[in-house]
Amino acid sequence: MIQFVYLPNRKKVVKFKRSKENYRGRYKLDGQKKPTDISLYTTDKRVAEQKLEKIVQEAQQEQAGIIAPKEMRDAAGTPVAEHLANFVADLKTKGRAKKHYSLTQSRGERLIDECSWQHLKDITSHSFLSWRAKQKKLSAKSLNEYLIAINSMLNWLQKHNCILANPLANVEKVSTVGKETFKRRALTDDEVKRLLEVSEARRPIYLTALLTGLRRKEINSLVCADFSLYTDKPTISLRAENAKNDKAAVFQLRADLASELRKIIPANAKPTSKPWKMPRSEAVKRDLIRAGIELEDARGRRVDFHALRHTLGTNLARAGVAPRVAMEIMRHSDMRLTMKIYTDEGMLPTAPAFAGLPQYMDMLELDKSEEAKKRSHDLQKRSQKPVSDCHSESASVAVVEGAKNEKSPEKQGFSQSLSQSDGVCQKALFNESDGARTRNLWIDSPVL
Repeated sequence: MIQFVYLPNRKKVVKFKRSKENYRGRYKLDGQKKPTDISLYTTDKRVAEQKLEKIVQEAQQEQAGIIAPKEMRDAAGTPVAEHLANFVADLKTKGRAKKHYSLTQSRGERLIDECSWQHLKDITSHSFLSWRAKQKKLSAKSLNEYLIAINSMLNWLQKHNCILANPLANVEKVSTVGKETFKRRALTDDEVKRLLEVSEARRPIYLTALLTGLRRKEINSLVCADFSLYTDKPTISLRAENAKNDKAAVFQLRADLASELRKIIPANAKPTSKPWKMPRSEAVKRDLIRAGIELEDARGRRVDFHALRHTLGTNLARAGVAPRVAMEIMRHSDMRLTMKIYTDEGMLPTAPAFAGLPQYMDMLELDKSEEAKKRSHDLQKRSQKPVSDCHSESASVAVVEGAKNEKSPEKQGFSQSLSQSDGVCQKALFNESDGARTRNLWIDSPVL
């Protein structure tokens, strides 16, 4: 290990002024590749040596894991409110949306106050869970947003070595299934048609939302310079600062949408001018009512401007678009959001899917028919067996006669008896055709 203090060797320094220079310290612990050089902020050599001794001692304890690093020890003594302020300032510097960092700050301040978090050691999963259990007015979605806000700050502190681990990392979100304050539904094709018929001046806005999935604020942020309508491939460009996910996007326009937009945006339009004035919620409701669309159905699902985005997601699923492609069009970070929230399952073509399933009842009827045919064949075979056997026995006698011309009296009599029996069998066969029942020749025949 290396450890010593020294005065910096500066040129052109008067000798009598050298005593006023601050001492510096240099040390290198076992296992370190490079020495550490620091200023000790004192002109007294003994004080400098004591300071360096303390610094080296702390460094050795940190290296051995006896104490936490200096950054963590300093962060532990800093109030949580100050950490939150630093985190929000960093969000502003990174260019996050004002609504995002404002909500993060307000939610963080509420948790700090109501959970009595003074320092980082006070933040525990138990204290947060106790606070969450007492909240009766906040929805499940809001409770999850509070957890996300404070977790973002704690993860930021962990990244900058202020804490060893996030104390709320294992806290699970509240399930939102069946706990939503309200649900939206997608519009049917007929409802969209009626809405476009009555909307008049607002038709290009509704059509843009239906065929691009742009949100209300994103549509409102567009200026004429964002539209490229007079080219072979018309597009709309969404700037990153106006996108919800802070990512720029370009939307290729279908011919019908591009035609509608050309009616209100001329080729020589001023680049910074607005192509339209976004309607207020009341105006959208009036259009929906005029189109005969219920604002809320029997299941409590609502229709508003954002329902047009749900309509796009549902129509993509109806058209058989691959989920990954639909996710990219909707600009979602999670496919589950595309498939569950923005897809109205009631409008999916499920009937053709059911029609393609195996026809179990037809299979059962076919099995019954085959079984009936088999039983009828067996009965017919059993009823014809005695007659065929009689013919078989007569034929065997004829073979014997052809093989031997000379017969003994016993054999000759036996042959005649069999011939008579064959005649009886034939007679019985003719009686069967006349409707008379054939007796069992194997039992009644005198030969047997």
